[in-house]
Amino acid sequence: MSPSATGTVGDSTLAERLAQALDSGQNSVAIPDDSSLGAALALYRQLLDQPSSQSWFSLKGLAMDTLTLRKDRVEGFTAAGGIRTPVAFSSTDDSGWGEASRHLRAMRNVLDPDDKGLPCVSLDEPRMPLHVVLNAYGLDPGESTEQKRALKGQVAAHGLTVAPRFLAALDDVRGVISDLDERAFLANLLEEQVQPLADSRATDWSTLKIQPSPASAKGMGPHSSYDVAQLLEHKGLGVPRTAAATRNVIRWLRTVLPPAPPLGDYSGLVPLQPGDPDYKPLATLAMYTPATLSADPDAHLGRLSQGPDTVAFGNILAAVLQGPAGSIGGYALYSPSNAGRTLGEVRRALEQYLCDNKAMDPSLAFLVAHVALARKAPEFLVRDLPEGIKIGTSAWTELRLGCAMAERMLPGTSRMMDEEQVCALTGLEPTSDGQRTLMQEQALGILLDWGVLNGVIPDKPQGRHTQEDLKKTSSVFSRQRTLSARSFNRLSTALPSRRQMATQELLKAMPQTSLSQLEAMKVHLPDSDERRNLRRSEPRTRSLIEAYMSGDLTKDRWVLTTDMSNAGKRSNTPYRHIDESSTNSAAARQKLNEIIERLPALDPLLESAVTRHHNDQKMGFVTKLKLMFAGLPLVDRQRIELGSVELFTLRKATGKQQVWESDQDRAAVTARQGILMRVVHDNTVTYYEVLYSANIVKHDSLEVTNALDKVASDRSYLAKYKLLADKYIRRGHDVGLDFDAYASGAPAREGVSSSDVIFDKVGVTRGPRPLPENVTRETFVPDTYQSDRIEDIAVEITERNFYESAEDMLARAKGQLPVEKSREAHARDVNLLLSLVPFVGAYQDFRDGNFGKGLQSLALDGAGLMIGAGGQARSLIRSLKTLAKNTSRPSIGRFSARVAPSTPKVAWSWNEPKVRFSDAAFDFSKQTALFLNAVFNPVDGYPRLISAASKGLSKLSSRGAVSAGLSKAMPHLMTVDEKMRCYFLVGMGQVDPTKPPGSQAA
Repeated sequence: MSPSATGTVGDSTLAERLAQALDSGQNSVAIPDDSSLGAALALYRQLLDQPSSQSWFSLKGLAMDTLTLRKDRVEGFTAAGGIRTPVAFSSTDDSGWGEASRHLRAMRNVLDPDDKGLPCVSLDEPRMPLHVVLNAYGLDPGESTEQKRALKGQVAAHGLTVAPRFLAALDDVRGVISDLDERAFLANLLEEQVQPLADSRATDWSTLKIQPSPASAKGMGPHSSYDVAQLLEHKGLGVPRTAAATRNVIRWLRTVLPPAPPLGDYSGLVPLQPGDPDYKPLATLAMYTPATLSADPDAHLGRLSQGPDTVAFGNILAAVLQGPAGSIGGYALYSPSNAGRTLGEVRRALEQYLCDNKAMDPSLAFLVAHVALARKAPEFLVRDLPEGIKIGTSAWTELRLGCAMAERMLPGTSRMMDEEQVCALTGLEPTSDGQRTLMQEQALGILLDWGVLNGVIPDKPQGRHTQEDLKKTSSVFSRQRTLSARSFNRLSTALPSRRQMATQELLKAMPQTSLSQLEAMKVHLPDSDERRNLRRSEPRTRSLIEAYMSGDLTKDRWVLTTDMSNAGKRSNTPYRHIDESSTNSAAARQKLNEIIERLPALDPLLESAVTRHHNDQKMGFVTKLKLMFAGLPLVDRQRIELGSVELFTLRKATGKQQVWESDQDRAAVTARQGILMRVVHDNTVTYYEVLYSANIVKHDSLEVTNALDKVASDRSYLAKYKLLADKYIRRGHDVGLDFDAYASGAPAREGVSSSDVIFDKVGVTRGPRPLPENVTRETFVPDTYQSDRIEDIAVEITERNFYESAEDMLARAKGQLPVEKSREAHARDVNLLLSLVPFVGAYQDFRDGNFGKGLQSLALDGAGLMIGAGGQARSLIRSLKTLAKNTSRPSIGRFSARVAPSTPKVAWSWNEPKVRFSDAAFDFSKQTALFLNAVFNPVDGYPRLISAASKGLSKLSSRGAVSAGLSKAMPHLMTVDEKMRCYFLVGMGQVDPTKPPGSQAA
């Protein structure tokens, strides 16, 4: 029942009570249930009583009668041992209040828009502060006694009439709440319907009738009946035509962004008309250090904005924020020199730059950098950033895109998200061409930055990149991502096993047999003489699969146990003759013979499959190595590209006289999980440890390089060999390297030395190369991934020191390795895969077939790697440190982003490639007609959009003159943009603050 329908009598009673309260100076008043405000408070109480809210309050020990809700936090008391303690939980901390308050948020904003404090309502007639009552009825108490006396007279004379704005806002809240509940219902309904369907299965949701919420029904208009297709279309999700598209819609329905922080993107801290900056230390920050400020920057910034240093701080911010996109106070965040560095490293470099070049003290530099990054590069402030995300990688581009999407909804939102949530947002698939176009527009600047960082296109002044630059960068980026995903696919593919191949061939020979039936089949030796002559260790009855695996499954020797005659009394010994000459026995043998005739020889089949697998692994490994080199900082990429390069393997001494050493002896003690690279450039020696399962470690200190040079250049063993001849045993050296990292793939330990190590040179020395034409050392940015030299080095490493030989791989496939050796190989495979994750598209799906099964095969003891179909590669990135601690027993739980807490059950196959936002945004080879119309307008569309992207402008509605040049497409894009923004705002539990009250529900 609406407040207007119940407000006549109740509002009169409330008017009398309000007049008395104003006269007596009371701060609160009892609210009649039948008043307009009473009906609103009843809804507020229902939201407080929801199970999700109650469970959170109970978990925190908060007494309901002590609660006070504020815009960004909840306050109250907890009781322990008879002692009441005041507590507060914020939507910006890790208490979970942000998620728990989702249904309450919009209601609180309506009842207490000025954030003076909203208490909990009691079950009986509740009391509310006067500011809640005055807000609902559109009254202003004023500040003076005369104004309050006048208000009392007005209420006494004319009573109370609920403010139309309040009623409209209340309707908006009901619309938001019903939409949240409707989304959860729809997600569960659709999930139930598509659970058994393959991705390619067609779906028709117009046949599934549904009763929408009143707000949705109002928005869709009058119809005799409503169906799911209409409701999805109304919510801006389109109408999915396949099961795969429906599953994408389910993810959309379950996507929830956290609320934006109170200070947003800090735009309110930057004055519109700033004065001259003064970089001297601020008195407000005198007692703080960067470490103390980092605990809660927003709290310190909030106090700073209300203190005596507000103007000075604002002038500093305005000064450092001037300049092109990605530049803070003259420091270029996305310069090629920062490629390959973590975001944490670049932020620390920025703060140091502000200290050195702007004479800021560390505390001021920290807060200035924090605000500037929120405004210009919000990906730096995402929570729980893994070290694996480095500037210039695919992971970084997708992180930037996800943050741009979140900031588009409400400024500051991405700062409240962690990397997992950002990835889940970017992993959504666009539901329309309009959404895809919006993401491509958002990705323009990001993609151009990636091209410059990776040497694909030259750096140019702001807005000067051309259409050809964009197309070239997009092509290279897409190709690199495709090859990265292919490499990831290959490295995660299961090694063919003897049992697997035996099972496959038997199922081919017996097409009417299921896998479970096959696994239960056994064969028996019917010939008593043969049974008698077998060794006692040889089973007379064995699994059909194992008999085929061992090569013992030959014609005229076995019968299936299910075909054996059961007539007569069974023998007490295995040697007693049992009706061997019967027609039953002959028929049973003939039946099995027919199956055996259809079976190929298993060993050649396995060898061929392992050879193919080995070659595929090597091809994937070359790509992995190229990506590792491409992820190095610029100075290292320059050094490797221009300097002389030598490669060395590490091994232990064989212990044999050198004259008797064979290649096999040396190979047996050679470490195959890494290689050492020596680079000489500008008369400076640098060593790089290329560790296959981890990363590349640089050594450039003179002490270390001199020590390693002595080992690399040691030729004394030649003279000793000539002197001692067949008595000489070559010994190794003590080196400051962790040999175990090279031998087992374990993470390298700092400060560890290894003894008896020999360096063996691999291949020939690659000589120095001159700088390319038209570049200087300062401007040279090598395209490392596509470099011929890097390709040559990667191939050389793979051919000469691949981590597993074909012979060892075949032995592993046959199951002939000891258990510990097999476990080490599995652990190595896991770490190799993990080290590739930062370079793969963040949303590369694990799917059924070789890809998914390969990952499942990496599980150790049946409980290790637990990501199956529908998981995401990027979720592995959050487990690098955990797995590195114990490489022999990796354990990864099934990850699902908290943005989408209820992931669909995985009962389908993910064989079709998904087109995520991250894929669509960066692929300009597949522009929509809308994008072509908007961007590649030969008159002015493209240049203006490129210029806008370079300047970092992200909101279509704020483009001004730019929008005028984007032809007829811009109005449609703005509509799509507005729909997306509204969709995510409702998911946050908020009413769009840019819209007038009453428009949200429509």
